[in-house]
Amino acid sequence: MSYRVAFERSPQTLRVALSGGERDFDDTLEAWRAIAAEVQRSPPESVLVVSEVRGAPLTLEQVDGFVRAMRGLGLERLRIAYVYQQDAGWREVETAEILAVEAGFEARAFTDERMAHTWLRHGER
Repeated sequence: MSYRVAFERSPQTLRVALSGGERDFDDTLEAWRAIAAEVQRSPPESVLVVSEVRGAPLTLEQVDGFVRAMRGLGLERLRIAYVYQQDAGWREVETAEILAVEAGFEARAFTDERMAHTWLRHGER
């Protein structure tokens, strides 16, 4: 995997920093499987993923495949905030959020980490 995945825990939230490499479907799946394994190891109440991975966004077809691949990994029971810090590709990120919610995930995408923290703590359920 070309991404670096760093975990940091607070009492309720697992913060995940994704960095390095260029955005790639297989690396994205591998990174999220690592997140799911960490969640299984010690379940948090919520997950905050901050992506600093660069490159072209996943295609809409890849986004759909990604969401389908995440089913059954134990992430459905958690509130997940994803912070995407690039201007390009926001449409695909929003589509991923919609598909994830339709698939039973409680997930939202943000451009600002502070807003993501606020939603994780106080957002409507």
